[in-house]
Amino acid sequence: DYRPPERSMLFLRAIALATLTVSSVSGLAAAVPRRAFLASSAAAVLFSANAANARYVMNDETGDYDKVEDPTWQDEWKGRLDKAQSMSTDEVFMAARGAGNLDLREGEESASSKKRRAMAACRDVASLEKAGVKDPKECTSRILAGEVDFMLK
Repeated sequence: DYRPPERSMLFLRAIALATLTVSSVSGLAAAVPRRAFLASSAAAVLFSANAANARYVMNDETGDYDKVEDPTWQDEWKGRLDKAQSMSTDEVFMAARGAGNLDLREGEESASSKKRRAMAACRDVASLEKAGVKDPKECTSRILAGEVDFMLK
């Protein structure tokens, strides 16, 4: 679900209101009723956009739709910063390569996840030395051939 930023919504509302005001003040609304209708329709849509952006999820127990409260972007980024500060530099780089959060995983690791972690390890010099591989290209070709366990040990 895409929800435009609040600033852009305010900007669009201001443009719709200005268009509606200019068309009614200059007398165009009386001369061209279709434009006035379209302008007022656009204004109505823009002014009621917050209700349309609300997300609802069906509650399995009651069968009713419950409104989902999204946290603000500031809270989201603060949570990301707190998480990044609790990680070491190597963990941050591995997460950026798509191979992080191994401790948070529930259940058995999928084959794609293992492949992603192995490919990320191919870019790390220390991991290559630990696995006994001298060339990153060799490491990548072995992983693409389906051999991932040698990098994950």
